[in-house]
Amino acid sequence: MVSPLDRRMSGLQIRRSSTLLLRDIRRVQGLRVTSPARTALNLAPRLSHSELTRVVNELRLVNRLQVHQLRDIVARNPRHPGAAHINELIGGSQREPTRSELENAFKRLIKRYRLPTPLVNVHVGGVRVDAYFPDHQLVVELDGKVAHGDDWKTTFEEDRARVVRVMAMTGIPTVRFTHDQTTRRHKQTAAQLKTILDARLLGEHGRA
Repeated sequence: MVSPLDRRMSGLQIRRSSTLLLRDIRRVQGLRVTSPARTALNLAPRLSHSELTRVVNELRLVNRLQVHQLRDIVARNPRHPGAAHINELIGGSQREPTRSELENAFKRLIKRYRLPTPLVNVHVGGVRVDAYFPDHQLVVELDGKVAHGDDWKTTFEEDRARVVRVMAMTGIPTVRFTHDQTTRRHKQTAAQLKTILDARLLGEHGRA
């Protein structure tokens, strides 16, 4: 018989861990919960590689998780069932310019050279893209040496797959600019982008 004062919820499994540190714990609405890094570690054995990648990417995009936190949690829990999955995901990643830094540089380029203003971080053909020029039917993706921050080895393949999906779903091409092109070589990049945009617009009018 269950006591009226028994507050345990059915379906929950209670486990104790001797490896949790203070940095592995957060307080949300008065409840003590595991940090994003520890949660990713715990979920890793139950998710496919693509599912785990999506979860971690989404946490990183809202600034809830960084790769160094994943490295830390794996280093402290090498025998955890999720450790191998996390290690496979992060691979040999290293810190590079973040998404926001690249986007800010690109916005400055657009404003400085008076180029058409794109939509930023929108979905095209069901895929989130860095910048989209709807009048010109052109997508722009911004890459660092390792795209979008301190990413892992899977990012290169995933970004290229996203470009293919956009093209397959919409027929809209994608132009990619590196961090160096967007910052140090901004004048040349702006000229190239203007040429592409003008050609795209002329092509659309020519088919009208």
